[in-house]
Amino acid sequence: MPHKARIIYPEKNYILKEAQGQCKDALIWMWAENNTQAYLALQNPLGLVDDFILSITEAKPSPAFLTEAYDLLAKTYRQLNPDNQLEFVWDGRSQFQKFQDDWTSWFHNQTARLSSNTKINRVVLKGCMLDPSLNSSFLSKDLSRAITRQFQPKNRKWQSRKIA
Repeated sequence: MPHKARIIYPEKNYILKEAQGQCKDALIWMWAENNTQAYLALQNPLGLVDDFILSITEAKPSPAFLTEAYDLLAKTYRQLNPDNQLEFVWDGRSQFQKFQDDWTSWFHNQTARLSSNTKINRVVLKGCMLDPSLNSSFLSKDLSRAITRQFQPKNRKWQSRKIA
């Protein structure tokens, strides 16, 4: 008698990882474009056009630089939402669609917040637009450190107290 395979229903983290992986390329491309617009809004509010601004606006982004940062943000999102129980979705969407919509919304908010930080904005601009081959590993590590710093707990008083 042949062995029948059991159907194992996926948990939330599995579905969430799949949703994050499916929209990865589109979100990375959007982050590169929005970062450029944020840079122009922050550093060139008058809209003056010079050679540098032209080189930024005419350059095609190479979003491969942001792959590691995307993965870090995806891991951070999964850590901030640790509950692995599936929930009822009453609006007719699947769990996959719900997680993808929630992830996309969170990603848009966080990348907008990160792009408003001038240090992170310049690192992303250098890595994606100006010269992706120039110090890309250094810039990638710098971006990862900056993202990690953004999500560290702010209040550490309870951690530093010693009990005598």
